[in-house]
Amino acid sequence: MASPSQDASTLLASSSAAPVAHEGAARVFWRVLTRFDSSKLSPYLALRNSIGVLLPLVAGFALDMPRGGLVVASGALNVAYSDGSDSYAQRAKRMLSSSGLCALAVLFGALSGSHSVAAVTIATLWAFAAGMLVAAGTTAASSRSSSPGRAASHSSRASPLPGTCASSAAASAAPSASTSG
Repeated sequence: MASPSQDASTLLASSSAAPVAHEGAARVFWRVLTRFDSSKLSPYLALRNSIGVLLPLVAGFALDMPRGGLVVASGALNVAYSDGSDSYAQRAKRMLSSSGLCALAVLFGALSGSHSVAAVTIATLWAFAAGMLVAAGTTAASSRSSSPGRAASHSSRASPLPGTCASSAAASAAPSASTSG
């Protein structure tokens, strides 16, 4: 089976001989853009990850802690990106490392939230490390590349109770009426 990029280039190259090249190319581009490939669907994986995100939300609302449920659900969503259909051992290793790195990102973001220079430095170093993992290969980077965003998002506000990562995570998940500069 040819890759989507090969399909697109083949379709675009074959349409270049048409008398009205721009109109034909636009149609071909639109067809490639709107094509749906059902062979890439994994309903069991989608259901498993949806449940993993939904359960913390439900638990948060049931315990009258919707912000905490939202923070845990966003962490579950980050870990869901590292899920796959490979062996249980490989998947567990990748998902646990993703969980650990996301937790570290939240911790570093919470601790550096009141220090702009430290927050920018940590986010920059974390993003550089994620980029190096991407250079090492997609398997290494699949579970770790979303962590820099997590560090940056949790450094946007200082922890309401110094030294508590969970309260900072909950605070940064809450909508803010004011923005800090």
